[in-house]
Amino acid sequence: MARTKRNLDKHKLNRNLITAAIAALLLSGCKPSSSVESEARKFYSLDTQTVMLKHMSSKFSDQELRDLWKKAEIERLNEITKWEKETNQYYSERAAALAQCNDIAFKTKNPETCSSASVVPIGILAGPAVNSQQDIFNNYVLGSCNWVDVKKAKEIGCFPKDYTPTFVTLEELKASKQAK
Repeated sequence: MARTKRNLDKHKLNRNLITAAIAALLLSGCKPSSSVESEARKFYSLDTQTVMLKHMSSKFSDQELRDLWKKAEIERLNEITKWEKETNQYYSERAAALAQCNDIAFKTKNPETCSSASVVPIGILAGPAVNSQQDIFNNYVLGSCNWVDVKKAKEIGCFPKDYTPTFVTLEELKASKQAK
């Protein structure tokens, strides 16, 4: 009983982490800039993202890029496999908890276990929150350029010399992605 309750609590935590990951995924590919001070948050335009990726990829050999692509594929498959194992474990533990909850004595003494076992977390229902192989590959190629502000990105050579990044609002970014 304690093991099942502990595992269901673990899955509640995982559900919260997955929800946060889904929110992060919705914003993936966007490079917020802390140096832009406007009411609307600004993001690197798709053209700027492309220039940065092209510039950073020029620092790798062709074989290194192929190896990173393969590494991204393996990472993605590992994440999907991990999600599948966790999901299968969750459903087997849930089935055990629900079977215990058929006993009125157990159900009366452990209402929190039975109520949490009856709800399937959104993260499990939504499927694996895993980045695409392309996004994982881009993160490898961009390295720290993916996580720093514009000033730091210029300092560490994330852009070609004398390149000025352009910014767009989130709505403009979404529209440009839909147009592609």
